Amino acid sequence: MHIEKPWKAFERQVADLFRLRGFEARGDENNAGRQHDVILYSTDESIQPILVECKYHEPSSMKRVSAKDVSDFVSTVNRLRISGDVSSGYLVTNTGFTATARGACKDRSEAKYVMLRTFAELRRGLVNFEPYLLRLRDMYVENGLDRSYEPLFVRNRRSGASPAAIEALLEFASSPSESLLVLTGDYGTGKTTACRQLQYVLAESALSGKETRIPLFIPLKWYGHSTGAIALLQRFLQEEGLRHANVDSLLTLHTAGQLLIIFDGFDEMLRRSTSDSRRESIQDLVEICSKSSKIILTGRPGYFRDGAELGSPLRGVGITGARDRIRRLGATAKSHEDMNWVQFSVEPLKPHQILSFLTRKSPKETLALREQHATEIMTLLKGTYNLADLAQRPILLDMIAETLAHGGTASAATPAALYGAYVETWLRIDADKGTFRSLVSPEVRLAFSVALAWIFQDRNIQSIHWRDLQSLVGDYFDLDEADDVDHFGADVQTCTFLVRDDEGSFAFAHLSFQEYFCARFLVNKDEDLKGLIHSVLDESGPTLREISDTSPAVVDFVGDLIGFPISPPFWESVAEILSQNPSDLMFRAPNVVDSSLTNMLALAEGDAMLLELADVGEAFSAAYEAFHSRVRQRANGQGDTGWLHRLAGILERRRV
Repeated sequence: MHIEKPWKAFERQVADLFRLRGFEARGDENNAGRQHDVILYSTDESIQPILVECKYHEPSSMKRVSAKDVSDFVSTVNRLRISGDVSSGYLVTNTGFTATARGACKDRSEAKYVMLRTFAELRRGLVNFEPYLLRLRDMYVENGLDRSYEPLFVRNRRSGASPAAIEALLEFASSPSESLLVLTGDYGTGKTTACRQLQYVLAESALSGKETRIPLFIPLKWYGHSTGAIALLQRFLQEEGLRHANVDSLLTLHTAGQLLIIFDGFDEMLRRSTSDSRRESIQDLVEICSKSSKIILTGRPGYFRDGAELGSPLRGVGITGARDRIRRLGATAKSHEDMNWVQFSVEPLKPHQILSFLTRKSPKETLALREQHATEIMTLLKGTYNLADLAQRPILLDMIAETLAHGGTASAATPAALYGAYVETWLRIDADKGTFRSLVSPEVRLAFSVALAWIFQDRNIQSIHWRDLQSLVGDYFDLDEADDVDHFGADVQTCTFLVRDDEGSFAFAHLSFQEYFCARFLVNKDEDLKGLIHSVLDESGPTLREISDTSPAVVDFVGDLIGFPISPPFWESVAEILSQNPSDLMFRAPNVVDSSLTNMLALAEGDAMLLELADVGEAFSAAYEAFHSRVRQRANGQGDTGWLHRLAGILERRRV
């Protein structure tokens, strides 16, 4: 494969910019017996050719165009002007000019027809992106991402390779092949932040004068308030203060390969999402792809029913001419490639990434203390049910770090409390996103998730095909019209803690979320949901033993939610310790606590009804805390290292 030399690529990019200004740019042109980098010709006969010389330096060399270089170029232009071959000249560099070089033509007649320009200055003549790029850079730094961002990895859905996200995105930005990259990932996996890092890297490069694509970050939640992709670009120009630019100049730069457009959040686009509207909106976006353009499209895969629905509107990406406006502005030859796009999915964080992130986030003063603190939190993650798995998702890891890093690792809440915080944050973030998510309120979305979790539990399944899920949506929301079911279905598929595989089957993002929601189902005090519970369960509901044998984590979550442990194996362990030490039973609490303790010990039999336990939670919780306190006091008072300490440890953990 031929690899273009950097200096040659620079000459081509300079020629492309002049073409955007209406010139015919011919490279390596022979004029007056000498070969020149670029000569510009105009269709206006009154405008004579213009000489362009390109000075390329390796960016790392820190070289600048010297006064001698300028003097030599002025001599060349003067000679060609005398012979009538050119009217003026541009000296263009990718780095910059020395102060003496800039002053070489100052206050001289040559300054009227010899122009000294950097590549960034030349591009700025079309659209001045510098203020925008400065804001991007400053915002990235102000948000602390330059210090706390943990690099992600992505998987190429076609080849299976798993490069670093920034490497994959930068390679795509510079590659002459694909025009479109689709970056998918479920809630909180880091899609947007990975694109922000790419944006920062490209902005830094462009601000330093390097010839690189200008990154445009466009949130697709604006799409619902626009009338299509063109109006979306106009909204971008207005929001970013680029009011002196217009959409045509933006599209001109885009089709010439000068921009990288990041459309972020395709699952946030529509007010009313149906299969047809999803396809049409994605097609509207990708129609502005052309042979030299670059677009990154991000979103949650669950927005589409299956992989085929995602890929359907992407057929023919890069076939110019689908939009007359693009064809007219770009004048690009048609391509007949049908797979001019690539898909990457964000990979879960690995243990070393989690440890690195926790070290960065630790509030400790020295690196050694931060590393020690991060190691302590890692130990806690591994010892708390499924927290280590949840920490593989950056947004949840960030919440875990905030919960545990401040106030000490020993003060961590129960798993149910942590899951509750994650769920609340998840719902709040979704509520702040695209317009179509106002269709179902966070409270209703949570209630549906809780009901769906119990359906999974009751049917002994862990996934459901999208057709069956839509049937449940229709029944739950009492919908008759197919479009209404599709619309509501798109909402719950994207925003109810569900993830989708390529075959169209949906499951909870993690089994522990399903278990947590099952526990919420069993202890919920909402009257509407209670009615649903009793319509699904038999009169008394499941026994403790029935749930404990099949889903012990659900029982543990229920215990966390009602304030005391209810797991039969837990109380079997407590009863066994007490039975082996009968003479020491007298240290127990007063009669009411003693009576409650007897009832709690009976949980070891597993015959209690879960729905009944939710009603006595407050009384049993107080008795449990009193019992735990007396055990701890007795153990500490006697300095005993035997059964009292063992019992205190079990009561502290609330789990076997």
